[in-house]
Amino acid sequence: MASSDDPHWLQATRESGGYAGLGWQIAGTLVMFVGIGIGLDLWLGTAPWFILAGAGVAMASVVAQLWRVNAEMSRASDRKRAEQEARQGE
Repeated sequence: MASSDDPHWLQATRESGGYAGLGWQIAGTLVMFVGIGIGLDLWLGTAPWFILAGAGVAMASVVAQLWRVNAEMSRASDRKRAEQEARQGE
């Protein structure tokens, strides 16, 4: 097991923090929109239509979040690759 003062462990922990945050965002999005759907269905007596609509909106929102994160990671990867190529060219 790696100790907490191991630089590789610290780097891995730092890099994984964004993924943990993304997981909480996805879970929160699903709970929020489905919860709103449940509340509306109970209030209006229209079950399961608002639950389904909430789930659909939640899924679309999750796809948008994942798309955004993928784009950010691609840009970061491209920058890192360009920096490495620039260093090799010197």
